[in-house]
Amino acid sequence: MTKNRVYSFVLVGLCAGLAACASAPPPQPSGKQLSATEVSSLYLSGEPVTTSGTSMESGNKWEILRDGNGNQSIVVAGSGYQDSGTYRIDGNQLCSKWKEIRDGAENCVTFYLLPDGSYEAANASGAKTATFVIKSPS
Repeated sequence: MTKNRVYSFVLVGLCAGLAACASAPPPQPSGKQLSATEVSSLYLSGEPVTTSGTSMESGNKWEILRDGNGNQSIVVAGSGYQDSGTYRIDGNQLCSKWKEIRDGAENCVTFYLLPDGSYEAANASGAKTATFVIKSPS
């Protein structure tokens, strides 16, 4: 096989592999989906709740403090990035609006409880967007 033919074969294989990766469906959440009552009791109890997790989209690790009354703040680990905003419950979804994140557009997620006590979040399309734990109040 000539050198050019080998390169062509490698490039075709690489392109096919990349196309397969690009068309793979996003990961789906697992575990038990939380009900509207469970989501409300976690996030609108009047008591602060801190979650620590990882974004599936960016890979960033973050910590979110929700005050139990609709206000929230986020710190992205290692970057010093911070933002604040509001949240509300809509059925079994938590809907967040940040000042800067997503240019202030609201984003709603559904939560799933895993057997180990951690959680996953999924967007409106059902794709997993984050994994997280709820930290015990101090």
